[in-house]
Amino acid sequence: MKRVQLSVLVVLLLTGSAFARDRDVLYQLSSMAALKAGAYDGMKPYGYVKERGDFGIGTFENIDGEMIELDGQVYQVRTDGQVYTPADSTLSCYATVTFLDEQAVAQIDEPMTYEELMAFLDRVVATNVPNAIRIEGDFEHVKTRSVPAQEKPYPPLDDVVAKQVVFELTHVTGTAVGFRFPAFMNGVQAAGYHLHFLTADRKAGGHLLDFRLTKGRVIIDETPRFLMELPP
Repeated sequence: MKRVQLSVLVVLLLTGSAFARDRDVLYQLSSMAALKAGAYDGMKPYGYVKERGDFGIGTFENIDGEMIELDGQVYQVRTDGQVYTPADSTLSCYATVTFLDEQAVAQIDEPMTYEELMAFLDRVVATNVPNAIRIEGDFEHVKTRSVPAQEKPYPPLDDVVAKQVVFELTHVTGTAVGFRFPAFMNGVQAAGYHLHFLTADRKAGGHLLDFRLTKGRVIIDETPRFLMELPP
């Protein structure tokens, strides 16, 4: 089975240009394993990344904060809690993006915790392919984080996360942006849900740790094809 998965990945890497604007492709810059090992050098500018998707998550050169791409605009949440709109020339060391389509929509009319909503999604999404997940609505509580920029020699990601800055938001309207990855992609990605958050006023956000959703809707988009560019 591992040999089959590797063969598929190699084919996608070799034919990447054909997939760049395919709306059913999940494009990834670097891998989660590389990021965890400390591969924080900038690889591609965000202008390049945005050509491959209008929706996604990631980080920046030197792992300087959290990235949210929403409706084609890239946002950066640093450890000061502020939201910035970086130039297209800003480099990324890791990003995951796609072109989001409303393949399925679920209306949420009663309060749900993070765990309750993820359990609900587990029952309705395809579990053998990545799914883009957009959760928009009113939130009673949101807990996010950001991480500080690093200097060489880069420490592993676990050491960086140990120095995270946590933000607590209450009674906000906003959007959770991210993906659900099948278990067999662990290492290439982190299996399960990986979500970032941005408030509607674009004043706060970060890597999503927890929330309580009052009401809203969830947009789900399967991405059955995968394209990854590896770090040098």
